[in-house]
Amino acid sequence: SPQWKDKLKFFIRHKIKVCFTQGLDIRLVNEENAFYLAQTHYYDRHFRKKALYFAFDDPKLESILPEKIKILNANGIPNRHLRFYEIVGFDTTFEQDMRRYEVLIQLGVMPFIMLYNNTKDKQLRRFARWVNKRYSQVVPFEEFMVQRKP
Repeated sequence: SPQWKDKLKFFIRHKIKVCFTQGLDIRLVNEENAFYLAQTHYYDRHFRKKALYFAFDDPKLESILPEKIKILNANGIPNRHLRFYEIVGFDTTFEQDMRRYEVLIQLGVMPFIMLYNNTKDKQLRRFARWVNKRYSQVVPFEEFMVQRKP
C-alpha cells in the first residue's frame, strides 16, 4: 500500500493489535518498513502469539531470504515470530517444495504448507500434514510416509 507508513504509525500510536495473515511480501522488506513493523503490535490469527506472515512460493526467492530475515532481526523481530506460507502443487516439483521447506528450517523460521487447489496428491497432502502438525520435529519424512496408511 502506498500508505503503509501512515497505517503502521496509526497502529503503533493507538496500540492497535494487527494480524497480517494474508502475508506480507518479503521482497519489499527494507530497513525502514522493518523498523515500523517491529514497533507494531503484530499477532497470529488468534491474537495469542507474536507472528508476522510472509510467503515463500517461488523458489527464486531463496537467494534473498537470508538478507531480508537479517533486516527483520536487526530491527528487533526474532525468527520465532516469522511464519512463511509455502504453496505446493502449483508449478513446482516435490523436490523444489521440500527444498523450500528445508531452506526455511535452516533459516530458523516456521513454515506452513498450503496445498494448491486442495490437491489430491497423497505425497503433498502427507507432506503438508508432516510439516503443519509438526511431525517433522520428531520423525523424518521418509519414515512418516511409511508409517502412514495409504
